[in-house]
Amino acid sequence: MDQVRHVILVLSGKGGVGKSSVTTQLALSLHDSKLHSRPLKIGILDIDLTGPSIPRMFGKDAEQSRIRQSSAGWIPVYTDETKEIGLMSLGFLLPSKKDSVVWRGPKKAAMIRQFVSDVHWGELDYLIIDTPPGTGDEHLTIVESLLAETSDVRKGPIDGAVMVTTPQALATLDVQKEIDFCKKADIRILGVVENMSGFICPHCADCTNIFSSGGGHTLAEKYKIPFLGSVPIDPKFGEMIENQSSSTNLSALYPETEMSKVFFPIVQNFFHQIYNKRSLEFVTGLSGHDGRIWSVDSHPVLPLFASGSQDKTVRIYNSDTLQLVHVIDGFHSRSVRRVAWRPVDRPILAAASFDATISINEKIDDDWECTAALEGHENEVKCIAWSPGGNFLATCSRDKSVWIWETTEDDEFDCMAVLQEHTQDVKVVAWHPSEDLLVSGSYDDSICFWRDDGDDWALTCQLQGHESTVWALAFSSTGSILASGDNEGNIILWTKTFSNESEAISNSTNILRPSLREEWIRKATLPHLHKGAVYSLSWLNDKVLASAGSDGKIVVYESEQHDDNIWRVSIEKEGAHDVYEINSIAWLGNDKLVSGGDDGECRVWHIN
Repeated sequence: MDQVRHVILVLSGKGGVGKSSVTTQLALSLHDSKLHSRPLKIGILDIDLTGPSIPRMFGKDAEQSRIRQSSAGWIPVYTDETKEIGLMSLGFLLPSKKDSVVWRGPKKAAMIRQFVSDVHWGELDYLIIDTPPGTGDEHLTIVESLLAETSDVRKGPIDGAVMVTTPQALATLDVQKEIDFCKKADIRILGVVENMSGFICPHCADCTNIFSSGGGHTLAEKYKIPFLGSVPIDPKFGEMIENQSSSTNLSALYPETEMSKVFFPIVQNFFHQIYNKRSLEFVTGLSGHDGRIWSVDSHPVLPLFASGSQDKTVRIYNSDTLQLVHVIDGFHSRSVRRVAWRPVDRPILAAASFDATISINEKIDDDWECTAALEGHENEVKCIAWSPGGNFLATCSRDKSVWIWETTEDDEFDCMAVLQEHTQDVKVVAWHPSEDLLVSGSYDDSICFWRDDGDDWALTCQLQGHESTVWALAFSSTGSILASGDNEGNIILWTKTFSNESEAISNSTNILRPSLREEWIRKATLPHLHKGAVYSLSWLNDKVLASAGSDGKIVVYESEQHDDNIWRVSIEKEGAHDVYEINSIAWLGNDKLVSGGDDGECRVWHIN
C-alpha cells in the first residue's frame, strides 16, 4: 500500500444496484481517461467476500487465475500482459468458483486485513475498493485497516467514496445510510452515480427510462454532495462481459464502446472532486486593436503586458489595473507578429513584424521611443525571444534562418550569428531561463538546440519527435522541461539527459565539440485535447502549463504531486474567444491568464 497514490471506496447501501459494474467501469475509464499523459495504473480490491464478482466482470476464471505468493506478498491477477490493471478477490483463493463463503465476522475481518497488508500492488495510481452492501463489519474493518497503513505518496488513508444507487426511492433510501456512515467515519463523499438509469435498445440505441429517473440527482441535491452522472443499462456491455476470452478481454474492448463514452463525463467529474475543481473565469475583454492579435507577453518584473496585432500596433496595459498605458504605432508597415519584454527592471519591448524588421521600444521619461531597428531577415519575422540576462535577442523568420543579436553597453545591437540548420520556415524561438541555450522550432517538424561555442553558435541537439509544424516552444521555470506544440494538437514534454560524447548528432551535418553535445528525450506526451494547431504555450512553474491554439480552446495541465512524469488536465475552456482562434497566451501572476485571438481582443482570465 505504500506505493498507492489514491484509495477510493465504492459503496451502496443496497445490493443489486450494479456496484461491481460501476467499479469495473470506473477502473477501466480511469485507466484510459484521456485526461492524463499516460494510462493510469489501477488496482481493484474486491472485499464483497460472500459474493465476489470482480473476477467474472473481467472474464477471469477463478479456478485458473490464482493468486501467487512472492517474498513481497500476494501478487494480484492482472487483466492482460501490460499489468496496468490488477485484481484481488477472494474468488481467486477459493478451491472452486461454486464454493460458498460461510464465515463469521472475525474471519471476514482477518481476510480484509490480510488483503490490505499482504497484497503487493507495486506502483498504483488508484486502488478502487468494491465493498459489500450495507454498513457492516467489512466497512469498519476496511476503514480501520487503511488507517493503519502509511504512505509517502498519499495524502491520507482514503481519498473518498463513490456512492452507487439506482433511480428508485428504495435504493436511494438505503444510500442515505451509507452517507451517514461516511460522515461518522470521516470519509469524504466524492459523489453519487445513478446506475441503471434507463435502458439502451440493442437495435436502435435509443435510451428509455424503464424505471423512475433522477433519484440519484435528487439525493445529491438533498445532501449537498456532487452528482457524478448517470449510467444506463446496456445489453451489449453485458454480452461483452460474458463473451470475453484471453484475446478479447474487457480492458481491451471497453475503450471503444458506447458505455465508455457515457462514463467519460463521470470520470471528468470524479477528477474534479479528487483534485479540487479549478475553473477559468472570464474577467474582462480588452478591445482596441483593429485586427487579429498575434501575440501577448507579460513583463517578468514590472506590472505590464503587451499585445501585438495585425493592425501594425502594440498596446501596453497595466496588469494590475488592466488599464491601457500606451499604444506604439507608426513604425511597422505590416502586422506585428510577436512582442517580447526584455528581462530587465525597466520597460523595454521588442516587436517583430511581417515587414521583416524588429523594433526595440523603451519608455523614456513619460513617453515611448523606438531606440533601435533591426534589419537583415529576407522575409516575415515570425518570433523573437530575449536570453535570460537580456544580453541576447533571438529572431526567426520565414527565410528559414535564426539570427542572434547581442546588445552592447550603449544598447546597440550586433548580429552575432545566423543559424541556417532548418530547411523550412522557422516559427518559434525560446531561451532557457538560466542558460544561454536557445531552441527553435520549424515548419520542417524539427526542434534545434543552439549554444555558444566561443567562436560561433553551434547546434547541440536536434529533435524529430513531431510529425507536423512546431508552432510553440517554452521552457519551464527552472529549465528542466521543454514543452513543444505542433500543428496536429500534440504537446510533448522533453527533459535533458547526457549522450555519448564521442558520437555525432544524428540527422545533422554539424560536427560539434564533445563538450557541447547534449541529448533531450521525451518525458511525457500531454493528453491530446486540442483539435488543431497548438500556437502558444506558457508555464506558470515546473508543475503547471497552459496551452492555446486554433481550436479556440485554453487548456491548463498539472503534474501529479509525487510524479512529474504524469500530467493531467486541470482546466479545459472551450470557445475562449467564441469561434475564433487563439494565437497567444501568457500568465499574469499566479492566478490570471491573458489570451489574444483572431477576434482582436485580449481576454483576461482568473483561475478559481
